[in-house]
Amino acid sequence: MTFRNRFKDRVAVVTGGAQGLGKAIAWRILEEGGSIVLCDRDAPLGQEVAASAQDAFFKD
Repeated sequence: MTFRNRFKDRVAVVTGGAQGLGKAIAWRILEEGGSIVLCDRDAPLGQEVAASAQDAFFKD
């Protein structure tokens, strides 16, 4: 079950968002129309995940 606009006009801070459960939650929020602030102790991996999310969800 998907709610396409459940997080529309909302911003979520996702800690541990570079891998595992945090990453899955971040992607789900994006899929459902929200915006995220991605936080993780592994900065390079976090930047990689953020770049892939931008490519997947914010195309011109």
